[in-house]
Amino acid sequence: MDFSEDAQEMYESWYEEQDINASKGKYPVTDPRFAGYCERRPTHIKKLCMVLSASRGNEMVVSGGDFTRARKILESVETKMVLAFGGLGSSKYGQITEKLLRFIASREEVKRSQLLTLFYRDVDPETLIIVEDTLSKMGVLKVTLNTLTGDATYKYLKPK
Repeated sequence: MDFSEDAQEMYESWYEEQDINASKGKYPVTDPRFAGYCERRPTHIKKLCMVLSASRGNEMVVSGGDFTRARKILESVETKMVLAFGGLGSSKYGQITEKLLRFIASREEVKRSQLLTLFYRDVDPETLIIVEDTLSKMGVLKVTLNTLTGDATYKYLKPK
């Protein structure tokens, strides 16, 4: 399959931009688990261009429009890519931290007692305090303790 002249120019310009950003430490997916993906990204966009070209017909030429569509698709997918591996890592509490973070984010606000009731199979009170501390230090959770009941309220803070 060949790239049309405009598609080739678009790809080369995009590639140079990616290379400059990488040399400055700016990556499309900042999670370190995706370092390998970021290195293979140019190959992925080329393959996506070819698929899009093939979906249009049999001419075997990638057009500028194919490249534009491929770039939009790739960038759209990359915004949620980290969610696919959210619980993976070597942290002892990584998986449950991710699970609870997603739950709290979906509700925006939840009580500690509710979390323990819903997730008692996955987390004990001591581990929940560790997860709470981690999320709080990450800046994605505000913890308000009710001194009368001893319960706490978790409020999700959207990352900046």
